[in-house]
Amino acid sequence: MLTNFLKKQTKQFYIAVGVFVVTLISLLLYVSNSTGAYYNDLSNEVVIYSVLVLVLLVGYTATLNLKVPSLVLDGILVAAVVFLSLIITTTMGLRVESIAIIMFSDLESGNTVAQQALNQFFVLWILYLISLAAIIVLNFFKHQEN
Repeated sequence: MLTNFLKKQTKQFYIAVGVFVVTLISLLLYVSNSTGAYYNDLSNEVVIYSVLVLVLLVGYTATLNLKVPSLVLDGILVAAVVFLSLIITTTMGLRVESIAIIMFSDLESGNTVAQQALNQFFVLWILYLISLAAIIVLNFFKHQEN
């Protein structure tokens, strides 16, 4: 039964599920990074925007096999792109000063906790960028298959 369901799905479905997983991992890494030993600045905006992206992706995958106007699907993807863009700019804005201090000054040289927190931030930021790029690619696949 599950194999029949998976065989019926399009590239759009698999890309959307992949974006969902990457965005969820990014959100979990963000919460971990923002409440860890070095950073203690969890932004409610980033969490809310991430949850909204996840909800939009669930809605998108749920409506793929229904007779939904293409404009609605496009609107869902545009909203997800906007929220991911806000996440990327907000998270970078929260970390700009600490990036400069950790990487380019002697204030945090030798502080392994700070370096690990910064490395974790770079990983989650790149994962959010991958989610953004994948949603843009998803929009092109959608137009090719419909």
